[in-house]
Amino acid sequence: MAIRKSFDPDSLMAWWTRLQPIQAISEIDYEFWIFTSEPFLYQKISMKVYQMSKLGMTPGQIAKSLGVDVKTVKTAIEKG
Repeated sequence: MAIRKSFDPDSLMAWWTRLQPIQAISEIDYEFWIFTSEPFLYQKISMKVYQMSKLGMTPGQIAKSLGVDVKTVKTAIEKG
């Protein structure tokens, strides 16, 4: 004669427990360094961009005169 046990989910959860909560990648602290041999392009042109913007030139005009993308000029203006 076979003995039949009923399934009790509470007893299963009592047996299985987590030691620590699961962490998402956004909850894990990390730090890294980026080493470059030379400064980024927006850093190279930032002083020239600043001077040209003080003269009243638009980012599009500055980008065209320096031969760079408008986003690079805007980044140089934002980050100084």
